[in-house]
Amino acid sequence: MTEANVDVQMASPSQPKQGGSLLRSRAVRLVIGLIAAVAVIAIAVVLIFQQMRSSRSQPLEYKSYPGMALVNRSQGNGTDYAIFSVGVPVKQVIDFYVAEYGADPERGCVLLPSTEDVQAAKCIVDNSQDNITQRLLLDISFDPAAQKTMITIERDWGQ
Repeated sequence: MTEANVDVQMASPSQPKQGGSLLRSRAVRLVIGLIAAVAVIAIAVVLIFQQMRSSRSQPLEYKSYPGMALVNRSQGNGTDYAIFSVGVPVKQVIDFYVAEYGADPERGCVLLPSTEDVQAAKCIVDNSQDNITQRLLLDISFDPAAQKTMITIERDWGQ
């Protein structure tokens, strides 16, 4: 080999140099994996929260006492109430709603103290969670002027 050939061979690179790729680093791959996992968890939490919020954007349904007649109704943004009357004893209506919602003062019906033979009760069903309201309140009492049992139903939701 002549000196010119040696210079040419030395000047021409035999293979391109491999740079240190970031993805070949174990630490970088671990960090990227952790970021991806946190992103997936955050998206799942947001989706669960949105589903929970939408499930409380409607009022709770209630069971109507057979034969009750509408006296008055009003509705606002995220709230409504209705007053019904029925010509049966208060005890009979209370028993109906205790069978439906239970007799728990926290989530159900509770008899109210009375000075007369006439009974009264309040029922509460509260599905509120994380500052999202979904509540049903029933007030059962006797109206001496109308000589009827009155059922007041109030509902709040999505607030």
